[in-house]
Amino acid sequence: MSLCKYCSKDIEDQKTTTCFNSYVDFEDNSSWPREVYPEDEKERCSVCNVVPGAIHHKDCYMERCPKCGKRLVSCGCLIKR
Repeated sequence: MSLCKYCSKDIEDQKTTTCFNSYVDFEDNSSWPREVYPEDEKERCSVCNVVPGAIHHKDCYMERCPKCGKRLVSCGCLIKR
């Protein structure tokens, strides 16, 4: 069992299809809508198991930053400066 830090759902459970948190809060006090896992994907996300068109679970390294388009966990937009 692996629980998401946002929604507390088991990301390994096939019944879990998406995370519910729909915004990313940045250090500059702005909030941006989270990018979804592309709808044209054929399979679930290999990291966090969401279905195509759904919101990734917290800390999924496949999620893209809504500000810069790079991977959210490593782009630097969330880092305190």
